[in-house]
Amino acid sequence: MIYFDKTYKILVLNTIMVDINKLRSGIYETDKPLLYNNEETMQSLMDKTLKAREILGSNYVTTKYIDNLSKCSLMEVKLSDIK
Repeated sequence: MIYFDKTYKILVLNTIMVDINKLRSGIYETDKPLLYNNEETMQSLMDKTLKAREILGSNYVTTKYIDNLSKCSLMEVKLSDIK
């Protein structure tokens, strides 16, 4: 028997799973959320976003993207599988 049990974090607004790739245009629900390392925090995610904005410019990482990201939070999820 193989047992898999791993904890990740996903981006949410309340309990809605958020599509991070669409934050430039708004906050949209997804059924396939991006999984983040369990040590990720909103602060570290925002820091990475602001660094990307410095490198890529505000045309790629817009103010609306940052505002929408700041409305979200990270929620722990556990993936388990038994074979």
